Amino acid sequence: MAPSGSNKSHRMAPEKSKRDAWHISFGPVWADRWRPPLLSPLEQKEWRDRSLPPVLRGFLGMEPAGIQKPTEKLVDRSLPPLPEGPRRRRPQLRAEQRGLNRPVLSRQQPVVLPTIRYALWLVLVCGLGCWLGCQSAQPEPNPPAQPAEASPATALAVNPSQGSDKPKSEALAQPFGWPLWRGDPAGTGQATSDLPEKLQRLWTFQTTSGGFEATAVIANGTVYVGSTEGPFYAIDLRTGQKRWEFTEGAGYLAPAAVADRLAFVGDVQGRFFAIRLADGKKAWHFEAEAEINGGPNFYQSWVLFGSQDGCLYCLEQATGQLVWKYQSPDQIRCFPTIWNGHALVAGCDGRLHAIELRTGKPTTEVNLEGPTGSTPAVLADCAFVGTEGRRFLAIDLRQAKLLWTFESPKNKQAFRSSAAVTPEAVYVGCRDRQVYALDTKTGQLLWQFPTRGQVDSSPVVVGDRLFVGSEDGKLYALDRRSGKPVWQFDLGGQVAASPAVAEGCLVIGNTDGQLYCFGSPPPTANPNPKE
Repeated sequence: MAPSGSNKSHRMAPEKSKRDAWHISFGPVWADRWRPPLLSPLEQKEWRDRSLPPVLRGFLGMEPAGIQKPTEKLVDRSLPPLPEGPRRRRPQLRAEQRGLNRPVLSRQQPVVLPTIRYALWLVLVCGLGCWLGCQSAQPEPNPPAQPAEASPATALAVNPSQGSDKPKSEALAQPFGWPLWRGDPAGTGQATSDLPEKLQRLWTFQTTSGGFEATAVIANGTVYVGSTEGPFYAIDLRTGQKRWEFTEGAGYLAPAAVADRLAFVGDVQGRFFAIRLADGKKAWHFEAEAEINGGPNFYQSWVLFGSQDGCLYCLEQATGQLVWKYQSPDQIRCFPTIWNGHALVAGCDGRLHAIELRTGKPTTEVNLEGPTGSTPAVLADCAFVGTEGRRFLAIDLRQAKLLWTFESPKNKQAFRSSAAVTPEAVYVGCRDRQVYALDTKTGQLLWQFPTRGQVDSSPVVVGDRLFVGSEDGKLYALDRRSGKPVWQFDLGGQVAASPAVAEGCLVIGNTDGQLYCFGSPPPTANPNPKE
């Protein structure tokens, strides 16, 4: 205990030592939290100058440490204690002398006001930073889980939220376009554009060599299609006039696809081209090892296509750089449809392959009981595809199993036509010269329509009508609920291509090299307008 006659400076010395010990052991923040509360305002300022960093003091609007106002006086704590005698009180400095604009606090009162102010500033700064961070943060899409050695029954049940994967493409954003072979990435064969009740031929385009076995695609008022011996054309949808032709390819059996100001198409020699829509010049090309028969599809910034070399290729749209490739045991001739983060390809090995799009790794296979070059059409969690084994199949993709099968009732033949599917029915042509409508859930036959030729053309649903071509040279329009014909047109040559429907027009070609466009002619001007 200090002598009763010692002054206040002497009594405060042990407390100062204790405070310095806390400062050395725990740093300025903990020292400030646990400092002895009985300090004068001037001692508080000195303590604050020593504890807070200069940057924080400037942010809080305080003077930098070590700079004092001219009127401020500091107490020299190094003075020796006064001699023994009557207790003397240190004179209190007025607020004006201390340079402070706040009331003098008693030495016996805890100092809380500055601490509260600093805490409020800190909360405000942290809250502002968190808010700005949340505003700028963009959530990353969750990639599908990678099942390790998943069983066939669960391999495809990966991530339901990705069931609506869409290609990153300006053309696909067009509400009435047909930028892909079957109209959309799932291969449903459903047109978003309507057609007039009474179709009329608007124009006919004649190629210089070969015929049209590939289906046309339509985007931004232009038709893109290649002939069997070349070249590849861009044709004005309204007038039928050629805009440009690309002559580098050796011939085209595969449909094209349009995205991001480029047309993508593969030729019979296995060369895959990216052609600029503006002038028809080659942007880049990629060499596969065999003929390309199927049209390309898109996933994000990638383009996918199959080849008779058995590979499914995934390339960068902008550069043609290979991202990954999947090797199957046999040829791939179909259009790769997209479902739930997977590419679905039906191969000549008689199996439906599901390939994870981000990695190019297979997740499961389903036995189709026969080879096929047809495209699997996908609706919800079911795929529909026909085979050379004379069977048409419905497959539950999540369970990786067959739901039902269908065979033509009499003359059993192969299904080379790709199906069009709606929630009510699935429509497909067969080489037995019939067009079939089957119940989507059960496979029960709803109706059939006979033609006079094999039906390799793939049907397209347009409202209440179904349009399909036949090797008998005719284009048919059927009532899709009853199967009764409502319109037909003789195209002259055999028809292996499928209809493309966009912007109120239907475009289809024949093997004789003629490309037809049907629609409603624009209204003619009145020759005698009223004054």
